[in-house]
Amino acid sequence: MRSALLSLLLLLWACGLQASAREVPAVALTAVLGDKVMLSVDGKNHMLSDGERTPEGILLLSHDGERAQLQHDGESFQVRLGEGAVRASYKPKATGSELKVYRDRMGMFRTPGTINGQLVSFMVDTGATTVAMSAETASQLGIDFIQASGGRQVGVSTANGMARAWPVTLDRVAVGALEEHFVEALVIEGRAMDDVLLGMSFLGRLDVSQNQGVMRLKSD
Repeated sequence: MRSALLSLLLLLWACGLQASAREVPAVALTAVLGDKVMLSVDGKNHMLSDGERTPEGILLLSHDGERAQLQHDGESFQVRLGEGAVRASYKPKATGSELKVYRDRMGMFRTPGTINGQLVSFMVDTGATTVAMSAETASQLGIDFIQASGGRQVGVSTANGMARAWPVTLDRVAVGALEEHFVEALVIEGRAMDDVLLGMSFLGRLDVSQNQGVMRLKSD
């Protein structure tokens, strides 16, 4: 009897290990077609209407023209059209985080941060449309901006005149405890700048205020 019970416990333990080791599916929204969406789950495409579920267990709760609200194992998450795959275990950032950035002697707001987990120096600029960096900086960060942009170029105005730039999407941008995923950015041809410009593609997702030389960045 004890041997049978021990065998049963070992079997349950092994099943638990197998379940915990299963990879959480990676999900991307690849198309929105009226009342249906196409989801890519671990590289396999599924066409769904609201309320339907993929064979991998991803439930489509609702969608609009650019995003889908999904659920997996009782946890809800969101994916956006055209952005990289998100693990179904992804949790949005906690609310209420705040960072204070102080004006330096040059009158600029600078703060350390990370792009895709790598340390950079940001210059915070609410007048800039997107995050921006030089091509040299992007290369130092391991960003293949030619491939990421599909070779598409745009013209931008710089202090030295017009220059080429490549639009890309950064996986992660963070300052302090504030982290955002899938942030639009421009990679501008030329040598490395001292700072990466932290523009509204990141700041626009936050509550930003400024008073007496202090800029406050706060998550919604």
